[in-house]
Amino acid sequence: MTEAAKRPLPVLDRILGDRIESGFRPFMAMLLLAVAAQYAFLSLFPIWAVSRLDVADSSVGLGLSVAGVLAALSAPLGGRISDRVGRGRVIAGGLVATTVAPLALVGPTPGPVLGLGAFGLYSVGIATRWTAQQALVGDLVGPQGRERAFAATRTAYNVGASAGPPLGAALVLLDFQVAFAAAAALSMASLLLVRNVPDPAPAKRPAGGPGAWRTLRAPAIALVIGASLLGWCVYQGFELLLPISLTQSHGYTPSAWGLFFVINPVLVAVLQVRLVRWTAAVPRHVKLALACLLMGGCFLLVPAGATVVLVVAVVVLFAFGEMLFGPSNQALLADISPSHARGAAMGLLSSTTSLSVAMTPGLGLAVRAAWGDAAMWVAVAATSTVAAALYFWPVRRFARRIAVTP
Repeated sequence: MTEAAKRPLPVLDRILGDRIESGFRPFMAMLLLAVAAQYAFLSLFPIWAVSRLDVADSSVGLGLSVAGVLAALSAPLGGRISDRVGRGRVIAGGLVATTVAPLALVGPTPGPVLGLGAFGLYSVGIATRWTAQQALVGDLVGPQGRERAFAATRTAYNVGASAGPPLGAALVLLDFQVAFAAAAALSMASLLLVRNVPDPAPAKRPAGGPGAWRTLRAPAIALVIGASLLGWCVYQGFELLLPISLTQSHGYTPSAWGLFFVINPVLVAVLQVRLVRWTAAVPRHVKLALACLLMGGCFLLVPAGATVVLVVAVVVLFAFGEMLFGPSNQALLADISPSHARGAAMGLLSSTTSLSVAMTPGLGLAVRAAWGDAAMWVAVAATSTVAAALYFWPVRRFARRIAVTP
């Protein structure tokens, strides 16, 4: 046993359930502040836009959709730029965008173009920052520790995401402008921490080697991206379809769903890092396949009656599947992507999340309208089965042919 392993765990590490390297802590602090700012702003902007902008609700919805498309497109582009100029500069640029955008809304109410444009800038800032951050985790941590590092990142993310909306809700009692100014201040504080985060020099492409975009067309990477898209569609079943099902088909109130939902971030905050440590010996392709089956299969309990006990069981089982899926999926792509193209690869991975948000409600609710609530959950479970199959066999087969990158 090493001397580091013998030393007692600091308070933060005890809470997380594993030892976090000291050099990684500034990164987690930066991320927590940035995400708290992000959710304080995002939780309020749609309400502000509908109530304050002199424009139809449908126009606000269109503006939000356009912002989502811009975010999906900017993620791989931002990642590729970070491959060339360094992660820190792109992270800082994203934080500048998420500082400036809320400040543009402080003062006299802007017109619809400026108001919705600020949201578009904010969305692009989030996408580029998040992509560069994921790539930076792969740069800072070697293959053996990447799942733990991504798990710690997800924990910090969930803590920030849980703190942001209550902060925004408290400050909006004073005024929207106060809440937006606070969101900008948190982004600025996160920006000031960027200088304390290690930022390795950009990796150079091997002489005579293929370019980044050609490299990303490798079968293993394409399969991971495809499987990830399906996995995130299953994930959106929890965030976007389950509340509709419970409130429209099973008689629950929106406030009841809020109580069910809070179980998820609490479990992630307490168990995410611990679960990665407990399952370290499980092969990654097995872990990812099991995660997909657990996330999608648990929804088959909903048509059985959706009692409180069953709904809680669904939420808990889904949380365990989610905790297995997120870090393992990120670490897998970071491992099989060459270091000189890692940012672009993680950008494509980020885009699968945005695409899943766009795809899942339309497809899932169309199935529900045509064949009923139970059919929708069967479709989600079937999607999870396809994702599990992709992870279990083809990804394992192709990933073995690509050397794990440092």
